[in-house]
Amino acid sequence: MEKYASWSKEDLIRRIVSLESAEGADNKMEHDSKNEIDRSSDVSSDKKQGSKKARPFDMSKYHQRRVAFKVAYFGWAYAGFARQGNEKDIPTVEGQILNALMTTKLITDLENCNYSRCGRTDKGVSALGQVIALDVRSNVSPDGDEKANATELPYVETLNRLLPPDIRILAWAPVSSTFNARFDCNSRTYRYYFAKGDLDIERMREALQYFGGTHDFRNFCKLDPSKNIVNYERTVLDIDLIPAKDEFPGTSPRQTTSHSNDYDMWYLQLKGTAFLWHQVRCMMAILFLIGQGLESPAIIKDLVDIGKYNSKPEYNMASELPLVLYDCEFEPIPWRFSGLENSLWNEREGGLMLDGRVLQTVGAGGTYALQPQDTSSTSDSAPLRLYEHLQSQWQVHHIKSLLIANLINDSQSFRVPIPLSQPHNPPLTALATLAELLQLGVKRKATDIPHGGGQTSRTHRYIKLQDRPRCDSDDTKKQKYSRKKQKVQSAA
Repeated sequence: MEKYASWSKEDLIRRIVSLESAEGADNKMEHDSKNEIDRSSDVSSDKKQGSKKARPFDMSKYHQRRVAFKVAYFGWAYAGFARQGNEKDIPTVEGQILNALMTTKLITDLENCNYSRCGRTDKGVSALGQVIALDVRSNVSPDGDEKANATELPYVETLNRLLPPDIRILAWAPVSSTFNARFDCNSRTYRYYFAKGDLDIERMREALQYFGGTHDFRNFCKLDPSKNIVNYERTVLDIDLIPAKDEFPGTSPRQTTSHSNDYDMWYLQLKGTAFLWHQVRCMMAILFLIGQGLESPAIIKDLVDIGKYNSKPEYNMASELPLVLYDCEFEPIPWRFSGLENSLWNEREGGLMLDGRVLQTVGAGGTYALQPQDTSSTSDSAPLRLYEHLQSQWQVHHIKSLLIANLINDSQSFRVPIPLSQPHNPPLTALATLAELLQLGVKRKATDIPHGGGQTSRTHRYIKLQDRPRCDSDDTKKQKYSRKKQKVQSAA
């Protein structure tokens, strides 16, 4: 310190400034070094975390059981039920369901779950009672332990949270290890909805008698030679035309006198053991021709007679939009509609339990009295959520229907020129409203042929089925397919 005693004030200030500058530089170097170390530590930590690969899901560590799912879907936006291997470009109902099953780890892949489906609905076709069966992950031990069974996975709720709004799991049920949704099905019921319009329902009903029983339906389907089908006989167990009662009135527009039938909805209900490709739509197409008076009801009797028609006359199929797989019937299945129901189900007793008593035995409808109680615990139950979801879907489509009905009503006030019948030169015309014209009746120069789903075609000269060109017979199609296949194989 003695050396600074003789320094001037200016020299001391310069020395202090010099020392402070050097200290600041040292501090900065130390801070930068610390940050670099911290960054290196973070990178090292990230590398360590990144090196931890997610362990693959091991299904062998969990119980599995075979179950059936009852499925409903509106198929209008899908390329059919069965998956086709390209869900991005060709979405299917089955593809959506399998994706939800794998996402929730109920299955790991399709090959190892013993999967089966009851039926294959085509593009645009819907279903209210489709059934699939497969082996899924379970909380229940193979011996059916009662305590474990009370905590079974909520299959319905879990899957419906992931499925799109036009696909829903309605219920699930435990089934035997040998259960097959296709081959254990006793019968399948289809419905086809249509507007009555000018159709003669009694003529169509007369024709239904020729469909009943076992017949060769090759003229009522689309032939696929690649499948090498040799038996085209199918059995129709029951068939009828039924008026569709509107449970939610207010959709139909105002009805004029001569066009009141345009809004009367009916449906064909068809029950059979199995069906050919496009069979129901082909049957409906011929029924439309009969209802229009263009064909005799007896044409169906002729078409199922291969001696008279060994190949199908050319005709258009009915639309896919109104077709629905309404029900698939099996031996009694103990359907469960929610996860809450699982806790009441007793595997060994085979029924729903309450205070140690069986409420309902499988296959027999037991009855019991409901006591007033707090129902708040059921406010999130799967059936209630399904009801609310379907109600919202109905509102969307009902609103669309109401908007169209309003426009139809408004259009009836539009003016239409009508030529007067009195001879006059030049001809005189009068103006009438569209409603007045419809009441008088419209005489068309051409015939409208309905194809269902609002589709029609117009012809000025109808050609009877017996006079139309024929498609290739089944044998001819198979021969052509075989030659084409051999040609491709030879080129390869």
